[in-house]
Amino acid sequence: MKRLHIILYSLLFILIILCILLYVFPNLIVNKAKLIKTSGDGVNNPGNIRSSTTPYTGKTTPQGNAFETFDTLNHGYRAMIELLRAYYKNHNLSNLNQMISRYAPSSDNNTPLQYAQTVADAIGVTPDQDMYNTLYSVSANDLVKAMSKVEQGNKWYLLNYLNIKSCDPYSIS
Repeated sequence: MKRLHIILYSLLFILIILCILLYVFPNLIVNKAKLIKTSGDGVNNPGNIRSSTTPYTGKTTPQGNAFETFDTLNHGYRAMIELLRAYYKNHNLSNLNQMISRYAPSSDNNTPLQYAQTVADAIGVTPDQDMYNTLYSVSANDLVKAMSKVEQGNKWYLLNYLNIKSCDPYSIS
């Protein structure tokens, strides 16, 4: 009988802890199918890239959309790398301060210098450091993942962490 009481009290304790966790973190339990497909706004565009005529790999944007859509989260991240490389090559934007000022301008209610500093801190560079070595190496993955955390917020990033961690956009040819 004593053993049964110990088991029941243990189960009650676990149940109380779970209730507290669900109260503190209401999104702890999520729809698994949604978690796999969700990427910020639900269109696999973790960087909130605006619609353009650029033929990104995996692009599925319907005509008239304000933002790009991609068939996978990996392709959304890959498009971010392609866009940043275009900034570097075609627009002579060589550091995070310059790139982020174009990518997330203050005219869109962004704070580009703060954004650039947050990303720089996350990947271990300075905001005014030349980004060539980062953009053309596997470090590009860390760069765009840090940017998506700024773009989508911590809550989205945590809910999608396993999917984000498994993405390797740099390896897509």
